Amino acid sequence: TSLNDIFERAAKKYNVDVDLLKALAYEESRFQSNAVSSAGAIGIMQLMPSTAKSLGVTNPYDPEQNIMGGAKLLAAHLKKYNGNITLALAAYGAGSNAVDKYGGVPPYKETQTAIKRVLNYYYNGLGADEKLADKIKIDNNGNTYNKASNVNEPLLTDVSEEDHSVLTKEDLIRIKRDMEVDKMLAHVADRDIYLTSNMETDMISDTTSAASGRAL
Repeated sequence: TSLNDIFERAAKKYNVDVDLLKALAYEESRFQSNAVSSAGAIGIMQLMPSTAKSLGVTNPYDPEQNIMGGAKLLAAHLKKYNGNITLALAAYGAGSNAVDKYGGVPPYKETQTAIKRVLNYYYNGLGADEKLADKIKIDNNGNTYNKASNVNEPLLTDVSEEDHSVLTKEDLIRIKRDMEVDKMLAHVADRDIYLTSNMETDMISDTTSAASGRAL
């Protein structure tokens, strides 16, 4: 069984976005099943031993058990925070007690940096330029913005017209799709102009040739 298959099954079982689950795992361990943090977190989803036990994970080094446990934990946080991805990620990394204590994203640099990286991988792909994560601003309520501007912009740096206070993956997919459609239409328009121009040139050439023939 491949890791991709496990992620797909875990995402389906616990009703979480598989891309979000993979982005989180990538940030946590780079998909290394034998990864152990300095704090003692284990495996692909970096589960603490006590957390793993509470999730029913008997062997946190086992990829399937670990991913299933991580998906279950992420799903629980998403449910608690009404689908707010940023708060769910904050709770995953720092614990829900910390999120509740501060009434939002805790003021921990490590936690905030990790959230930005996960969001970057989630929205822009696992191969995304990590510098894009630095452009993400997170407020205490879990809203995400592009901090390069005073306007609440999407995380995509090449989109500036649309104003978002809270971003969803669906928003960005729609924006990307619209941009691709615009590019496609522009290409079609350029092609039509090119074809029309060539047709007019050919018509002029034909007319000139015909006129030359009659003169002869």
